[in-house]
Amino acid sequence: MHQAQESLEKEMTISQRVKASQLEEVDLGTKDKPRPVKVAKEMPNEEKKEMIELLMHFRDVFAWSYEDMRGLDPQLYQNQIHLITDAKLVAQQCYRINPNYAAKVREEIDKVLRVGFI
Repeated sequence: MHQAQESLEKEMTISQRVKASQLEEVDLGTKDKPRPVKVAKEMPNEEKKEMIELLMHFRDVFAWSYEDMRGLDPQLYQNQIHLITDAKLVAQQCYRINPNYAAKVREEIDKVLRVGFI
């Protein structure tokens, strides 16, 4: 378990250092069904080639959309919010969302509603 945690921490450190400008998009799909992933631009060419080959080989195990995740056991994604039953309610103003993001938020909510996640 300790090794796994160290490995995860190392990966998180690496991913925090890689900025979007340091990534390039590679399409693992077809023209009809694009499957974009991002890889580091500065990765050595041989490593990058091997990485892309590996991703291509296993591209069927990735969920490219919420629809690809249908049939998942709800235990994997359901959360519980434990509330204090005798807590006093607090009135707050509604949270306002930037209108530029409102359409995107609605779109994502509709997607997860459509597949039954919420």
